[in-house]
This record gives sequence, structure tokens and C-alpha cells, in this order.
Amino acid sequence: MTVRGKLSGRLENTIAGLEVGDEGFTVPWALSFQLREDGRCDAYLNVKFLIEEAPGGTVQLYVKKTGRGEGDFEVDLDTVGDYKYSVKKASYVGAEENDIVCVGQVDMF
Repeated sequence: MTVRGKLSGRLENTIAGLEVGDEGFTVPWALSFQLREDGRCDAYLNVKFLIEEAPGGTVQLYVKKTGRGEGDFEVDLDTVGDYKYSVKKASYVGAEENDIVCVGQVDMF
């Protein structure tokens, strides 16, 4: 096998690549919600979305890796400004099952 070219500039940082304690910003639609029977919502994060060091443009949602578990993330809804979420689990076209992790539950109000 032969590999040619430069790797520099071709690596992407994703949420899945965060180490415990790492933090950054991603697009708000990396997070989705699904209504539960008890009136709360499960929050799902697509960890294949890119993560940036600072917010800018559509990159607004704060994410921090808080533990070693697949769903051990903190997300801050207050960082997304006027972005509006719907209460349904997003299909995430092209995502694999392991790309979507439940990161917790929130109240509807």
C-alpha cells in the first residue's frame, strides 16, 4: 500500500474525540430531544459532529466531556441563542447507531 500527500489540515476534531475535561463548541443541531411518557425529554448528542475551540457563526452549542462513559457529556442550551429545538429524536441521516448517545433528560418547561 502506498500513501501520498500531507496529513496536515486533513484531521477533524469531533465530539467523540474529546477526552475527559475537554470542552468546545458545535452546531446546535448536533443535539436532539425525544419526549418521554413522564413529560420529560431525553437529550441525544451526535458525537460525529465537529467540535471547535471557540463559538462562531453556527457553532454555538457548548459541549464538555465529563467522564469516560459514552453519554458523559455536559451541554449548555443557554449558549445557542435563538435556536429552536423540536421535541422528536432526529434521524441524523448517515449516522450509525453508535454515533448517537443519550446525554441526559430535561424538563419541558
